[in-house]
Amino acid sequence: MLQRAVAIVVVILGCASSAVGAHERNPAECAEAGEFIEHAALSREAGVAREYFLERVRGDLEAIRAYPPALRWFAQDSEDEILLTRAVETVFDLPLEPGAQRRKFLEQCLVSAMPAPLTDDVGSASPAR
Repeated sequence: MLQRAVAIVVVILGCASSAVGAHERNPAECAEAGEFIEHAALSREAGVAREYFLERVRGDLEAIRAYPPALRWFAQDSEDEILLTRAVETVFDLPLEPGAQRRKFLEQCLVSAMPAPLTDDVGSASPAR
């Protein structure tokens, strides 16, 4: 189980992306990252220690920084890394059932992927032009 969880970390963090240019999270990426978070919760339930799992995630994140962002899957920038790392910390610090952990992350990821509304000079939302 532990080897499978570690392999999943490596695959999810290292898969190539077809995205070119600036990274904007999309629903498919959020869904895949949600599966990763669910697997983190399953690893927790199987007895994997918080610090061990976090060390592996951080090590994998550091390793994939050697690749250009366009060749990374989810963690293309520091914002992605922070989101994923905090979600793993939450898995261990505020444990929920694995499916609930995935759904909670997916909601957070999708909200963060939504574009910010356009605003005018006084800060009110204005229609897109």
